[in-house]
Amino acid sequence: GYGYGPLFQGLREAWRVGDAVYGRAVLAEALGASADSYGLHPALLDSALHVLSFDPVAGADLGEVADAPLLLPFEWSEVSLAATGA
Repeated sequence: GYGYGPLFQGLREAWRVGDAVYGRAVLAEALGASADSYGLHPALLDSALHVLSFDPVAGADLGEVADAPLLLPFEWSEVSLAATGA
């Protein structure tokens, strides 16, 4: 039941390698002008985190996530930005 606006729908691909799930997220063009104001744009981070909805252990196909529980990280610690300007 979560709805995301178009600026937060940047996850373009997701794929599995063994038990790991990877994703490719892009920042919406409309947010490009504000991207330099952030080390990592919040909308891009949010889009990248959508890959958490794909449970690598359950064994379901990546397209079968409608009934999967939604994981929402709410606390971060020991996080650092390794590079900027990507």
